Amino acid sequence: MNMRRMSYTLVEEPKGKVYRHLLKYAIGKCSKALLVTRPSIVLSGKGNELLENLRPFLEHESKSSEWPGTKLLGGTALIRYYKWTEDCANIISNAVNGLYDLKQPDFPEDLCLIRGEGDPFLVTISHEKDAYLVLTPEEKEDIIKTISALKGLISEIGSQ
Repeated sequence: MNMRRMSYTLVEEPKGKVYRHLLKYAIGKCSKALLVTRPSIVLSGKGNELLENLRPFLEHESKSSEWPGTKLLGGTALIRYYKWTEDCANIISNAVNGLYDLKQPDFPEDLCLIRGEGDPFLVTISHEKDAYLVLTPEEKEDIIKTISALKGLISEIGSQ
């Protein structure tokens, strides 16, 4: 059994039902979610409301110039790490209709879902409208079987 993970780009933004199913699928497979805010961009009222709704799940926050999928050329951003639970997933999936809607100034951005051992499962670079999944061949088969609409949305981009 090949357990090597590959990166699969999402060639189209997961929206609506597909977006919500993707976040729900990661419950139990991921232990953390992260969201990023950049101090140079003022967050909207609805973005602050989302952060307030997520506060019970906040595990820690740190300033960094890099996180999965992104390395800033200068400065830092605030990265908030949340415990990934069904309630946390529901709050995020109900806040917006698509993965790339999580973007400043409206909302915190770059939602990433992280596995228990710290490896990424879902990586988002919101402002570039880019996202990818990091999966074993078995996980890819399972996620497509579970969320059939993803079949045409993911394309292999290489080994991790």
